[in-house]
Amino acid sequence: MLLRKNFKDAIDVLKDTHVDLIISDVHLQNGGNVFDFVRWVKKNPDTARTPFVMFSSDPTPTAKFFDDGLRTSARLLGVALYLTMEKFDSDQFRQQIDSLLSSQAQKDSSQPPS
Repeated sequence: MLLRKNFKDAIDVLKDTHVDLIISDVHLQNGGNVFDFVRWVKKNPDTARTPFVMFSSDPTPTAKFFDDGLRTSARLLGVALYLTMEKFDSDQFRQQIDSLLSSQAQKDSSQPPS
């Protein structure tokens, strides 16, 4: 697991390191927002097929108000999973990630080699 606290540092790592999954806080700041980050990931040939998860825990009332719009924008940008939890539940989080990775593996195995 690689943890970075801002957009720029995350991109620097992804330029040099292969990862199997990207999980980002919906409220990523410091050098861009999460949508800038998703756009960069999806445009980069080395990361474009990497499953991207947007995650928010303990959302503020304002964040809850914008949740549907954020979820729609995320889907349009190619985010594999948008996950919001009122309170973080590690078991539920892991279950959601395991399910995503399992479906991604099935999807990848059904595609012809490029």
